[in-house]
Amino acid sequence: MFFWALLVAALVGWSSWALVIDRLSPFLSPEWALSLFYASFFVALASTFSLIFHLVQKKGETGPGSSRSMASALRRGILAAFLLCVAAAFQRLRVLTWWNGGLLFLVGLLVELYFSGREG
Repeated sequence: MFFWALLVAALVGWSSWALVIDRLSPFLSPEWALSLFYASFFVALASTFSLIFHLVQKKGETGPGSSRSMASALRRGILAAFLLCVAAAFQRLRVLTWWNGGLLFLVGLLVELYFSGREG
């Protein structure tokens, strides 16, 4: 059930992201264009990463723990999407360097380790 909802969310997210890129000019209405760009990009990335993480986790496990697997995959997908959106915003502002990217990755890793430790 959740898998199909995420699949629909991914399709809607990627199609809305493509529409935002194709139809909205950031020069005519920068607030709306950038807000819709990052929102649709986040939805598309979060649902796609969640699907990928769920499929990778499901490959290794069998049994009734699929809802728990989906919850952790959704958490990881949202975290990865958030970090990529922050990196894209840093790149837009021309402040993304290799060590900023490394710090973003480290923060994401620490957050994931915190939540993984609370799960187990």
